Amino acid sequence: SKQWYQRRVAITAGVHSKEPPPHAIDEVFMDEEFSSEERNVMFEKLYTNTLFYLAQVYGVNGDNKQAAAHCHITLQRQLESDDFDPLDWSLNCATLSQYYLTLGNYRSARHTLSSASSVISTVEEAGSDGEEEGEGEGESKKEKIKKTRADIERCWVKYCVNLMKESVTNKEESDVSDKVNPITEVKNTFDEEEKEAAEKTEEEAKPDLEQGNPPEKDDGQEEKQESDDEEKKKKKVPTATLR
Repeated sequence: SKQWYQRRVAITAGVHSKEPPPHAIDEVFMDEEFSSEERNVMFEKLYTNTLFYLAQVYGVNGDNKQAAAHCHITLQRQLESDDFDPLDWSLNCATLSQYYLTLGNYRSARHTLSSASSVISTVEEAGSDGEEEGEGEGESKKEKIKKTRADIERCWVKYCVNLMKESVTNKEESDVSDKVNPITEVKNTFDEEEKEAAEKTEEEAKPDLEQGNPPEKDDGQEEKQESDDEEKKKKKVPTATLR
């Protein structure tokens, strides 16, 4: 069935750009004739339904990425054609946001949730304006609207919870990196200063060694050497000649 739907989408996409649109199925088996505009509307609706069914096939096969992509295209086409049930559309759009949350794609999740909230708000406003309908039909529709709104709000809560968890995780990682980096920088600075001092000492001693001059002695070492020589002279015992 997956290959069949894929082939159907490919064929439909190939015919999509051709003019005039193909004949409707009712024109083939029934004595009906539609205008070019009506054929185009029917053809677009058929193409949208094909994408929807292909999304279901991908979902059953476990290909969530392709399923979500085809659901997104289906919802977009339904909204552009203005041929959809507002309650079902808003609920499906909010459900799609949960897949984007699993990927960490918060921008797409927020976009789908905002779209769902916008559509359900339009339905609520229309329901409040038409309260003069029959009591039984009006009550059942109100209950369905409330249930759909509650499901969308629950998706919003999941979005906010996941977003806060992600923020906490990023904050903890940032704090750890801020604590480690100064220590590393100080250590690297100390190593560089020690290396530069050693190189400077080697450069200062290099000219004397090349000229054959012994390295200069420290003043403290010279004074110590002189004091040692004086002590040796004092301790030296004079030899007497015996006659």
